[in-house]
Amino acid sequence: MAKKATKFKPMDLDTLQSIVRDEINDAVQFLDSELSGIRITADAYYRGQTSLGVEEGRSQVVVTKVRDTIQSIIPSVGRVFGATENILEFISDDEEDADICSDITEFTNSVFKKNDGFETTIVGTTDALKARIGIAQIDYDYVNVPSTPVEPFDEDDSDAENPQENAAQTEEVDTPVEAESPDEQEDDAEEKQVDQSLSARGVWSFNSVPPEEFFVNATATSLKAARIFGRRRNERIYEVIEMGIDYDDIKDLAGDDDSQIKDERNQRRQFVHDNDDSTTPDDPLSREILLTEGFIRVDFNGDGRAELRKFVAVGTNYKVVKNDPVDFHNYAVFKTSLQPHVFHPISLAEDMVQDQDAQTALLRSIIDNAALVNQPRTVLNDSTVNVDDAKNNEIGAIIRAKRIEDIRELVTPFVAGQTLPVMQYLDGVSEQRSGITKLSQGLSSDTLQSTSRVAANAAVMGGEARMEMMIRNIAETGVRDIFLIILRTAMYKMKGAVSIPTDEGKFKTVRPDLWHDHLHIRSAVGAGAGKVDDKKAALSAVAAVQQQTVQTLGLSNPIASWNNLRNTYKKLFSMAGIHNIGDYLPQIDDKDLAALDQKINQQKAQAAQQEMQQKMTEMQSYVQVELQKVNQRHEAATMRMQENMQKHQDQMATKILSLRAELAKAQGKNNTEVSLALMEDDRMRDAADQTFIANMSKIGGDIHAADADVSAPRGDLEQRAQ
Repeated sequence: MAKKATKFKPMDLDTLQSIVRDEINDAVQFLDSELSGIRITADAYYRGQTSLGVEEGRSQVVVTKVRDTIQSIIPSVGRVFGATENILEFISDDEEDADICSDITEFTNSVFKKNDGFETTIVGTTDALKARIGIAQIDYDYVNVPSTPVEPFDEDDSDAENPQENAAQTEEVDTPVEAESPDEQEDDAEEKQVDQSLSARGVWSFNSVPPEEFFVNATATSLKAARIFGRRRNERIYEVIEMGIDYDDIKDLAGDDDSQIKDERNQRRQFVHDNDDSTTPDDPLSREILLTEGFIRVDFNGDGRAELRKFVAVGTNYKVVKNDPVDFHNYAVFKTSLQPHVFHPISLAEDMVQDQDAQTALLRSIIDNAALVNQPRTVLNDSTVNVDDAKNNEIGAIIRAKRIEDIRELVTPFVAGQTLPVMQYLDGVSEQRSGITKLSQGLSSDTLQSTSRVAANAAVMGGEARMEMMIRNIAETGVRDIFLIILRTAMYKMKGAVSIPTDEGKFKTVRPDLWHDHLHIRSAVGAGAGKVDDKKAALSAVAAVQQQTVQTLGLSNPIASWNNLRNTYKKLFSMAGIHNIGDYLPQIDDKDLAALDQKINQQKAQAAQQEMQQKMTEMQSYVQVELQKVNQRHEAATMRMQENMQKHQDQMATKILSLRAELAKAQGKNNTEVSLALMEDDRMRDAADQTFIANMSKIGGDIHAADADVSAPRGDLEQRAQ
């Protein structure tokens, strides 16, 4: 069986009034008893005071350690938050929110810069360093301004307002501020008839809340979980009426607050203003009244859920005169340190208070010791020594005495030299507590010569780490809260389109009423010179790659387009303190980039074609020249060949003639030798013939003899024939 849901009754105004009064009283009592004294002490030390007593005739110097440390941090905060174009950026996990995040980032940063965001951050940081937290209140209200054209600004008119300053602080909207009920429309009919010449214009206001004016319940750890929080301050009645509160509801509640608000304010101002509640009978609206604006979480409508409601209460009894449900609050809390589960963390000033006392006492003793060494005290017998002469400190003055032993100086040993190392030790302790070191603020030539690079870098990085943490806490608390308030205020209070300036000096239209706050906020600031140099080096390397990509693939390529390269240079410019990048590198729409790329590609194609034609022409000319050279070389070679052939022919003819002569000579010689051989042959043949004849004759004789001797054997005949 399902459990039956509990029903709650709507809360009446008297009950709400009682709850608000009790919660405020508890919160104020806690702040007055636990925090007010701490803040007063920290502020006194910031102004150069100390709890040490003073003695007449002794040194009264005070080491302003608290103020020096805080003022050493503030320049770094200002440099970091003033060195970038976008202090915070909005991002989303959803790709379709990319355009919204870009618009919100531009809008919120523009509002922050135009409406004293820098001053609010510096004041909030100083309060956080000194009074544990800093508070900023961001408001956006519609005011009636003349709808007729504004007269030209006359520089000679000292009473005229600067139109540029007014334009920077206001934003005009064309739609009504909010819908009114029929009763309100009837009540305001006459007023609206009078104000027909007026138009509504939204005005931002960034207010730094003094620490003593802000209250929060004692158990709160953050404004998200706070039961009640708000601001109490003394205002003139006419200022309260301007908030839409009827005079009859507050005329009997005049009278300022007598609590710690005035005490802390007077301590900080260092003077007491006793005429706060003074007034004249003819001006009852100038009387002061305690005004309390705050937020409380309470189930007023009885739906079983505690909603956030904004209330306005007046008087020391906190009479609630306004009570409305809201979607967000407008207070930003600055913290330089984050103490777990504590709304008011220990401030840096509290850490430095004891150092200021210790160093003040030590420095006074050093000064007193040096003074006593230089001007020692004198012991004398006033009955025998002229006291007036002894009091005369003039150089060379005569002291009249009856006996010299009746006057002498008390010698004070010089011990300041032994005390200085203690002072240096205390400085080191203070540096460890604050993170502000001499190395992180700048190195002297002696320090550079006596300190290795590694040691110096380690010391600088150590100091920067503490400083960077403080600045990151500031960015993630107060500054982040301010940007969220700007976003939510624009979402819920601005109607229709709003124009915001761009980097190029133009205007861009955005629709805050279509935004949502389901986004992440990313800090875009860094701390330390080394960090900035590292970022510059990294961005320069990225720019080189992007530039090469643009040159290779075109201005609108999907890898690194012109706008990507421009964003990189925008970061580099902002780090160098140049925020008007539009004067140097304009932003171009993607369609225009694509068209420009197409035009550039066409120009490149035409240039390539012309270059090709030029190269072909040059090639043809080159070929012709080379052909002429070849022909010339061929003709020269032919001529040389012909000359060589003629020379060779001449040489051959000469050689032939020589050969012919040699041949003729050889032939002649051969003919002679042949003739001689023939003659020898003839001679030999003749001799042979003769021999043959002789032989034949002899043979013939022998034959006859043989014939005669026919009876001889044949063999003998053949042998005789041989």
